[in-house]
Amino acid sequence: MDIFLNKDIVKNLDLSNYDIATYVAIRSIYHSTKKEFYISTEMLAYELYGCDIPERAIVQIKTSIVRLAEFGLYDIVQPLNKKSGSYVVKDKSLYFDTNEEGVYFTVISSDEVRKIMTLDSKKNKAALLRFFINVVGTFNRKHKINTDTGTKTNFVGFVSQSYIGSLSDINDGVAVDYFKILEDAKVLYVYRHNQAIKNNDGKLKSITNHYGRFEDRAYIEQFAWEYEENILGSNTKKANTKRALMAKYNFIVSDPEKNISRYTDDELVQIYKYVVSRNEKQQEIGLTDIRDLSVLENISCVQSYIALQESDVNNTDTTTDIDNMLDAMFDDEVGTTEEM
Repeated sequence: MDIFLNKDIVKNLDLSNYDIATYVAIRSIYHSTKKEFYISTEMLAYELYGCDIPERAIVQIKTSIVRLAEFGLYDIVQPLNKKSGSYVVKDKSLYFDTNEEGVYFTVISSDEVRKIMTLDSKKNKAALLRFFINVVGTFNRKHKINTDTGTKTNFVGFVSQSYIGSLSDINDGVAVDYFKILEDAKVLYVYRHNQAIKNNDGKLKSITNHYGRFEDRAYIEQFAWEYEENILGSNTKKANTKRALMAKYNFIVSDPEKNISRYTDDELVQIYKYVVSRNEKQQEIGLTDIRDLSVLENISCVQSYIALQESDVNNTDTTTDIDNMLDAMFDDEVGTTEEM
């Protein structure tokens, strides 16, 4: 389930990490049609943790329910049980119109919340959740890529760790730690560029990393490769063409019945030719990362291509531009392994 969060609230550093976590829990059960509704400490804790609720979380959430009322998100209409933290509340500023100009919001999922809040880590989970929300909030909505299934937007960010850390009021070192924890948990994915560009003064500067959700890692890599092409030119474009072909191969073999139909005959032959040549180069230098060709070899257009190569009718030269391009790529980079 998607949870819509007002950025003005999330970025307010007067609110504690548990205030923000409690806000997330309230927004996960919130319905705009109900101006008055019931909340309790246990209810909100369940939204964050599931059934395995830490005892200290109950205390923190109970305090944050009152703090968020004082902050002006809602009015407490009736305390049902102050001791346990059960209240009837009335909405004041929980609601916001996502279509209204000047209203900025971030969307996370309930699964992401639960995964972060139940991580096996000694770090403050509420702080990690706030950090994650701020990372997602820096995704650039204007940038997009064309994929095999359509256009992908709002999936990648590339601001500095210092800036992201400042949103959560943490220093660079803590931001690095939080990124690593969320990467290891496969919540976030970071593409780290190993290229550098020259500033206007001629000094080398590393390219800012690109990051996003782990589930979007293939799209993040594609965006990062295209970004490198735009600023570094043809040599990078050649390497990225190799990566794209291998990414398509991986996509096909992950679910052949579903994914083969997404490509034209020419694209399927190009993918096959690349993997064949790559396998040959791997064998020549004694590497064992040989990719299975059986799925590709069962595709009719690939079978026709193989038959044409084997027949060599009238010694006709069947070499194409793509053949020459692939040969040049293989000569440039031998013995490398490409992954999605």
